[in-house]
Amino acid sequence: MDFSTWLKGFRKERGLSQAQLADWLNKQGAVARKIDKYLIGNWEQARSLPDYKTCLAVGYSAGLADPYATFLGVTHSYRLNETGRRKLD
Repeated sequence: MDFSTWLKGFRKERGLSQAQLADWLNKQGAVARKIDKYLIGNWEQARSLPDYKTCLAVGYSAGLADPYATFLGVTHSYRLNETGRRKLD
């Protein structure tokens, strides 16, 4: 599943507007840049996509155990170990 499809589904499944999702992500503190509803809309429509660090941070914030597998379909060999998770945090 690609990031755009997943993000839109995640947002709708939780009954959030794009602005509410942006606020939630900003409060999580997982991403370095400020997220707004326009950026969420662009990501959902695949007009733009986050860099891989932001993509992983959003996935982990949403509770995905392995964003690589979800977004790229790759195996567990790309999972972060505890040191990697701490660095991402």
